[in-house]
Amino acid sequence: MSQLILIRHAQASFMKADYDQLSPLGEQQSLILGEYLADKAEVFDKIYIGPLKRHWQTAAGVKTIFEQRGLPWPEPIQLDTLDEHKGMEVMAALLPTLAKEEPQLQKWATLAEAQPKAARKYHLLIFNYTMRMWAKGEIDAQHLGLKPWSHFRAQVKAGMEQILAENGSGVKVAAFTSGGTMSAAVAYSLQMKAEEKVMELNGIVQNTAMSTFLFSKDRLTLKSFNELPHLEDKLVTFV
Repeated sequence: MSQLILIRHAQASFMKADYDQLSPLGEQQSLILGEYLADKAEVFDKIYIGPLKRHWQTAAGVKTIFEQRGLPWPEPIQLDTLDEHKGMEVMAALLPTLAKEEPQLQKWATLAEAQPKAARKYHLLIFNYTMRMWAKGEIDAQHLGLKPWSHFRAQVKAGMEQILAENGSGVKVAAFTSGGTMSAAVAYSLQMKAEEKVMELNGIVQNTAMSTFLFSKDRLTLKSFNELPHLEDKLVTFV
């Protein structure tokens, strides 16, 4: 059997102009992850990286440590099917309308505006609420050019199948991606059909967390999910 380690990106810049950019803490998290993997003398036969800047920046932090330790770092392969879902875009497009239709969303939006220090918490509540609706098919932004959740699930399935097809037995593969992608990969391996539960998994994936799978050409088995042995509690983040 071969091994695939999916790694979520480090902390990005939530509520900033460019979310797709590691925060200073995120940069620190990626280096700590690199130290942990290097201490274990992990050697990867192949490395895949999603298309986002935060994916590549996280991998760059790990690469820095590997090169310092003299550990091999295969030339990464960009795999676009490791991209994150477009949930943030869906929320931004639909929230003005949804807030008028959903009293709970309007309440949180009002509280966020009235309590700037707690705005982050309320924005996360709004995001998670909206994402559950989107995953269940209760809202749709296809008329705005944004593909549905079902398309994202199919995308991740295709990505996992490609990784399985391209790698033989006895290899160790790393893939840097996002929390939604990791959750969808777990759901694919477990054949989960409850889309709301898949989105709930998305909400608990920690930055730089690892999920490990065992695989062969036609089999993907979850070994562990959302592991974070390398970070102290004070460094743990979810967005």
